[in-house]
Amino acid sequence: MTLPPEFHEIAKRVNNWGRWGADDEIGTLNLITEEVVRAAAAEIRTGRRIPLALPLKEDGVQAGMIPGRINPLHTMVQINQELFGPGTVACSDDAVTMGLQAATHWDALTHVSHSGRIYNGRPAHTITAHTRAQFSGIDKATPIVSRGVLLDVARAKGLDRLPGDHAVTPGDLAEAEEFAGVTVRAGDVVLVRTGQIQVYLAGDKHGYGFPSPGCRSTPRSGSTPATWRRSRTTP
Repeated sequence: MTLPPEFHEIAKRVNNWGRWGADDEIGTLNLITEEVVRAAAAEIRTGRRIPLALPLKEDGVQAGMIPGRINPLHTMVQINQELFGPGTVACSDDAVTMGLQAATHWDALTHVSHSGRIYNGRPAHTITAHTRAQFSGIDKATPIVSRGVLLDVARAKGLDRLPGDHAVTPGDLAEAEEFAGVTVRAGDVVLVRTGQIQVYLAGDKHGYGFPSPGCRSTPRSGSTPATWRRSRTTP
């Protein structure tokens, strides 16, 4: 599929290559500075913790569309085995084999390439089966602690879930900001809620994948969620 000219134009506008130097490998994680973390910690009021990850399970989110993305395979490798002979301490142990896309996860900057290049202009062939990602692997990410901002696009529109064909726009994000009474800052970790997870939790993982609302369109106006987010990280 040939990408439209608008895609390339917007890509240039939001491109961060070289923004933090030619040797950088972590991209916008550079925005999470010590000052940002201190400011985030100062906003804590209750200490309530809310889990956001999908559960790991054998009948998980992967539906087989992309080869190799398998759901977790859980195996008991020993059950109440007396390790050092009869009457000694017994142990139960297990192992999990899984695709790293099998649940909630962080994508490294090497996850996607275009025209043979990854982040900061490095060649995509630096990713191999033997050396893995030579640059910008997830191992390069520093500990990620910052202010989390929920932009509930669905609820801001009075809905439990956006329609499957809804493309989230900058106007939607601004509306959700106003609804939450918050302004997204540089270094924030933003969660855009569409309500689509309800489809998966109801047991329809195929319907969860498609049709699915999200930030996927490239309108001819040139204004997209990507440009909106980039504008919030540029002084």
